[in-house]
Amino acid sequence: MWHADGYVYFSWHETDDGISDAPDFLWRVSPDGENEPERVALPEDCGGGIAWLRSYPDGRLGMRWGCAGPDNQLGISIWDLTRNQETVLIQGVDDVALDSTMTRGFAVDWSGYAHCTAIAPFTVEHGVGEFPHEVTIGNHTWRPDALLADPETECQDVGAMDWPHLLRTGELVVMATDGIPVEYGEHNQPVYEWALCRCAEPDVDQPEVVASGFRDVNGMTVFNDRDEAVVAASYEGEEGLWLVDLRDGEVRAIAEGWFASPSLSPDGTRVVALYEQDSNTVIDLPDDEASE
Repeated sequence: MWHADGYVYFSWHETDDGISDAPDFLWRVSPDGENEPERVALPEDCGGGIAWLRSYPDGRLGMRWGCAGPDNQLGISIWDLTRNQETVLIQGVDDVALDSTMTRGFAVDWSGYAHCTAIAPFTVEHGVGEFPHEVTIGNHTWRPDALLADPETECQDVGAMDWPHLLRTGELVVMATDGIPVEYGEHNQPVYEWALCRCAEPDVDQPEVVASGFRDVNGMTVFNDRDEAVVAASYEGEEGLWLVDLRDGEVRAIAEGWFASPSLSPDGTRVVALYEQDSNTVIDLPDDEASE
């Protein structure tokens, strides 16, 4: 995750034989390789695993911990790295996208299945709320917060929305799937088709599908200063990073290969992403895009 301070942050568990399946610690490195990776010491290191990072509009860093807070629950810690101080603790959710005021946004709950997620409005004051209406994606209509509202809900009864981002205008940009498998892959695992959607007023509007046909999605991020997003996924049979125009749905390839967790540089000209599952790579955006 490329943070506002210029460093790329990532979670990694150092072992004798490489990277563990349960990353525990926070590290940072210069995107240009000017320094060796260094561990960022946090006052509370429970060893429960840092599994998700998010850079917030005011320059703070969000981390999903396996033991956030005094009760050692799953949750999101939002840190002021300049003071090495936790400033907000949000328990019981897996990801939270906040607007520029850092007071409201959308919370995500993952069940552990690729297509089985719930999303709901969130405020720092009141916590997780209810999604105000049903949504329709493809041939399926469901409540995006169903899995949060009723834990007994079966995944096959709902679609999913994930990787939410809020623009400065308050518009929601999110990936969504109707939860209906389009095929079955290796080991008979279901494959889902995802769409990149935007919603000008999430409280009242249906999501507008900008571009569809993404499979095996491993992350999405958006530009705050122009109408584009970067998606790590398979598209038209090719794995890669894809630049999507949020105005007309044009999809352009940035790079080929397996990528995950794309994150934009503070100036919006480069992308950093996990590449081929074991390293980070930095990619310059096309000149005509970077100059816009």
